Amino acid sequence: MRLLSPSLRLLGVVLFSTAAVAACSSSDSTEPDVSLAGSYTLASFEAVGGPVLTPPTATGSLVLTATRYKATLSVPNVPPVDSGTYTASGTVFTMTSDVLPIQSVGTFTLTGTQLITDLTTLGTRVKSTWSKQ
Repeated sequence: MRLLSPSLRLLGVVLFSTAAVAACSSSDSTEPDVSLAGSYTLASFEAVGGPVLTPPTATGSLVLTATRYKATLSVPNVPPVDSGTYTASGTVFTMTSDVLPIQSVGTFTLTGTQLITDLTTLGTRVKSTWSKQ
């Protein structure tokens, strides 16, 4: 199995933030902002250029409130827990981790109960898919 570099490990923390940021916005600009508050499970994780990881290799949970997130992740060489705050405008968002001194910018798409995030942090892009429980 290919191990993730230190910068990708840091991105794992940010990955969770991506989904959390979406809590204030809808992916459809014709709809009013939609709350995504609730519990999610990780369906896939991809550091672009690396393999797409799915359960049981990569597992995780995400809990969203209106302005905060808490994520737990089991992905090789990725920090296991992250939390923080976010702001959102449309489908673009900025998040700040409480765990590491980083900010990330990305986008999201919401289709039914599936939340897809695409985040760039420290020059590396990470995509993830979450399923609402």
